[in-house]
Amino acid sequence: MLQDKALQIPASEALVKKTRDAILFSFLLGMDHAESKIQLAEILPEPLAFEEAINFMKGHITLSAIIFYDLESKLRFRAFTVARLTQLDAIDNIRERLADVLKEGKTLSQFWDEGGKDELLQKSGFHKSNPWYWETVFRTNIQTSYNAGRAMQFKENPPPYYEFIGITDSRQTQICQARSGIIKPSDDPFWSSNWPPLHFACRSTIRGVHKEEFEISGLKVTEDLKDTRKYKAQKGFGGNPIDTGSFYKLTPEMKKRAREFGVIDEIERLAKKLKLKDFSLN
Repeated sequence: MLQDKALQIPASEALVKKTRDAILFSFLLGMDHAESKIQLAEILPEPLAFEEAINFMKGHITLSAIIFYDLESKLRFRAFTVARLTQLDAIDNIRERLADVLKEGKTLSQFWDEGGKDELLQKSGFHKSNPWYWETVFRTNIQTSYNAGRAMQFKENPPPYYEFIGITDSRQTQICQARSGIIKPSDDPFWSSNWPPLHFACRSTIRGVHKEEFEISGLKVTEDLKDTRKYKAQKGFGGNPIDTGSFYKLTPEMKKRAREFGVIDEIERLAKKLKLKDFSLN
C-alpha cells in the first residue's frame, strides 16, 4: 500500500521550479561559454540567485522570443520528469528497506534504534547529509543541459574543429579518459556518438577550436580511436542532444523507472501539452 500511496504524491512544485531553473541556467551558460570561449571551470565571478542568473544570461544570448520560450517549455518538461521520477525512486527505496526489516522480524523501533533515522534516509539517497543519489541526478542533468547549450550555439556558428575536454583526476572514468584531448573536424561523424555526457555524472564537455589556434599551436586531428571503441559510452548517452532530440527525452533508465512507477501516461500527457513532436515512451 505504501507504494500505491507514494505514486499519488504530486511532484513538488518548488522542486520542479528549482530543477527547471537550474537546467535552464545551465543550458544558457553552455551557450554563452561556447560563444565567448569561456571554459567550464570559469563560472560567474560571484554567486547569483537562479532568477538573477537566468536574467543575466538572457541578456548575453541573442534568441528570438519564440525560440527561447519553445526551449523553456522543453526544459520544463525535462525538469518535471527528473523531479517526479527521482522522488518516487527514493520513496520506493525506503519502502523496500522497511519491507526487509519486517521480513527479518524486527520492529520498526528496533530498526530505528539500530540504524538510526538519518542512516535510513542516507541509504535511500533522500537526505542532504549523504547526497550521492541526488548528486548523480544533478550532475547528469546539469551537464546534459550545459553541453546541449554548447551544441546549439555551435550549430548556429560552427568552429572548424571540436576538442573533447575531460576532467583528468581520480574520478575520471575510462570512458572519458579515452577521449580526453581528441580533436576532430566539427562535421566528423565521431561527434554524433561521442558528445558528452557519456555516462551518469559525466563532467566532460566540448570546446570549439578555431582555425587560427589550430594552425598557430600546431594541433593535429586525432587518428587513433581504438580506446574509444574499447570504452563505449553508456547506453542512452553520447548522442548530440540537439540533433538527436535526446535533450528533450528521457534516458532509458528514466523510462524504466517511469514504467515501474506507473507514471507513463502522466509524462506523455505533459509532453503532448508542451507539443513535443514524436515523443513516446514505447
